[in-house]
Amino acid sequence: MTTTNLCGLDFGTSNSEIGIVRDGAPVLVDVENGRKQIPTTIFFDDATRDALFGEAAIERFLDGHPGRMLWAIKSILGTALQGEATMVRGRRMSFETIISRILGNLKSKADAAAGEELTRVVLGRPVHFNDSDAALDRAAEELLRRSARAAGFEQVEMELEPIAAGLEFETHIDREQLAVVVDIGGGTSDFSVIRLTPAAQHRGVGDRDRILAVGGIHIGGTDFDRQLSVTRLMPELGLGASYRNDQGETLQMPQWVFHDLASWLRINFIYDNRLLDGIYAILAKNKLDDRRLMRLDRVLAGHLGHTVAREVEQAKIALSGNDDVSVPLDWIERRFALTATREQLNDAIAELLDDAERTLLDVIRASGAAAKTIGVIFFTGGGSLLPEVRTRVRRMLPHAAAFDTDQFGGIALGLTLEAARVFA
Repeated sequence: MTTTNLCGLDFGTSNSEIGIVRDGAPVLVDVENGRKQIPTTIFFDDATRDALFGEAAIERFLDGHPGRMLWAIKSILGTALQGEATMVRGRRMSFETIISRILGNLKSKADAAAGEELTRVVLGRPVHFNDSDAALDRAAEELLRRSARAAGFEQVEMELEPIAAGLEFETHIDREQLAVVVDIGGGTSDFSVIRLTPAAQHRGVGDRDRILAVGGIHIGGTDFDRQLSVTRLMPELGLGASYRNDQGETLQMPQWVFHDLASWLRINFIYDNRLLDGIYAILAKNKLDDRRLMRLDRVLAGHLGHTVAREVEQAKIALSGNDDVSVPLDWIERRFALTATREQLNDAIAELLDDAERTLLDVIRASGAAAKTIGVIFFTGGGSLLPEVRTRVRRMLPHAAAFDTDQFGGIALGLTLEAARVFA
């Protein structure tokens, strides 16, 4: 049975998980139809006045029900948008409130699984919500704490996500090892160098001196999606195309609309952008002359931006195990499909991976450990499944053995272990 009122919660950009302690061990809670992870989405249905979460929210939205869909909401943390609001059913709702609704849904599932009210939580956070603005970074953590308290948690603590991943990994080892944790999530890439020891050998409750260095950068899976979309799909919707204005001048299509359509976060706002009226005027005059603009018109008029992004995300995921994939787009145009290759994906995200690689090198240097003394690479987070990510890391640490546990649940399990420690 569960004997504590604590939990560990991994609020992710793409997916979220929550863990409780049962019979002395951390376990993940079923959060949606028997699944241990749930997409970090919320849909406010205009007709039923319901708020739906996860796959249920996605299905309701993709079925064409009127309402407000918010996807990858964690991406606003650390940005100037985090203190703002968005329109929901004709009223402004703060992003803090929206996040608290998502956390509250996770809490209710965990309460039911535990058979008691869970009032204490350790929440994961990236090393940096914002890479360059310390004030925005602090504000993001405080907003997340307030959201958790509004969701019903009375005591809220934080732990770095790559550290939580390392804590979970320690439950699987029987000897001390120097390790690099590579955590590529939906919104951030976080790294830590940690001296892993079997849990039974921990000297004290904190034992924080085992953490040699941590670092991170605001790059993750949603950025990979955006780059693949911009380079492969958006040109087929008119990126780079020309149009004629009312004066007969030939101009290039405004690029902002394509970059917004390619960004999970910006899609949440694109249909409220007043500049979109100008795009509709361009399309009305030019779409019959260019099939690509006809496609763009259908995507915008049908509010299909999230559908486009979901297809690109699925293609990215599939390219982890395939050299090429077909991206079905017949819902935009009859018999319309694209082929995306792993090489195209690697080219699209090369500069992002360069930045992440430099961050990892900085963390290793800051740890004071020689690369050849690092014996373990621990990969976690969905983005770490990409072969190019692994190739780059293995090239940096050729002598280290690579391990995986639960790509999507390891951090939540580590946070639950930390909750059992800090709230003991």
